[in-house]
Amino acid sequence: MANFETGTEPSADSLIELASQCVRCGLCLPHCPTYQLGREEPESPRGRIQMLAAFAKKELEWSGSLQTHMDQCLSCGHCERVCPIPVSYEKLLVQGREALAKQHPITWWKKLFIKCIEIPWLRKLPFKVAAWAKRQSHLSKSTNGVRPHLLTCGTCTANHDKILLFPGCTGESFGQDTFSTAQTLLTQLGYQVLLPPQSWCCGALSAHAGLGEKTTQTTLNELKALCTEKNIQHVVTFATGCGGWLSRQDSDIKIVDIQQFLLDHVDISKGSKQVGSKEKLRVAIHSPCTQTNALRKANLSYELLSKLTNLELIRFGENTCCGAAGLYMLEQPKLSRKLIAQLLTPELLANCDAIVTSNIGCQLHFQRYLKTKKINKPVCHPIEFLLR
Repeated sequence: MANFETGTEPSADSLIELASQCVRCGLCLPHCPTYQLGREEPESPRGRIQMLAAFAKKELEWSGSLQTHMDQCLSCGHCERVCPIPVSYEKLLVQGREALAKQHPITWWKKLFIKCIEIPWLRKLPFKVAAWAKRQSHLSKSTNGVRPHLLTCGTCTANHDKILLFPGCTGESFGQDTFSTAQTLLTQLGYQVLLPPQSWCCGALSAHAGLGEKTTQTTLNELKALCTEKNIQHVVTFATGCGGWLSRQDSDIKIVDIQQFLLDHVDISKGSKQVGSKEKLRVAIHSPCTQTNALRKANLSYELLSKLTNLELIRFGENTCCGAAGLYMLEQPKLSRKLIAQLLTPELLANCDAIVTSNIGCQLHFQRYLKTKKINKPVCHPIEFLLR
């Protein structure tokens, strides 16, 4: 996947050049969730590419229809993963949405919401309210006490390396269980875990909304400065949305997902043991789009949990986009519900005891859907099965 040039204004020439990469072969169509819903060309990557090219060439004016087709793209990356060229589709979409926003600004509530996320002191208020609402709805009890394995100390291959744990803007509010587990695990394994002085935002929401990549560039600059100052060896993320976005940027910072980090540095199989019931817990493993298409690690969660005993791992029948996609589940609720209903089938839910996913947005989306269906099924991050 091509790197992004952060902090730059999109130009017509850049959009045209990116769009010209597409040879219109259509190999992306079977993999595009929105195209599969209605089989409409404008709802396909190929259709969106051609519309953005025409817009850049001034052959197509802004319209509500054009904006809708761009807004309904999930930015899931399935098309880019299977493209034989490959076309830098997400880079084109990010620049295209920014160009469209200059002619027709995004809604005030969306801009306000994203700005609240980007500004650390302002971010705390809405997320504290949201976290309180989440606790009231009992969504924070993601694993319902499920802790079938222990990861003991003494299995670490590194020697007290410094780690910067990057929670992102939502990790401390919506991913409290995962955030706490990550800190505990890494500390118990002998690492010196540092946190950013403030919860920096990776900038993915802002960029995908058409507000540009200034936030991303600022965060990368601050990360680089902090890593140099504190002599930090690893920047570890636990939300694949943040990790997938940051790892694709044009930066020399080494950013790694915590699942991959544990597989690389810890002998999990030697440190785990059975506790509780002898019956295997049936765990359905979801690979978020950011893990499958951005990190290109579709089997990462499966590889991690396969090291443990007492788990029966179940793969999703079709690992397509769940419909969370950042703010998509709020902006496009009907499409989002259709997509998650295709993923969380009655058969899957009947044959699993728990669901794991490595992205916070997907986790919240799953929990909300299960609650509306009155299904009591824990949803958590894979690392929550590794805890002393």
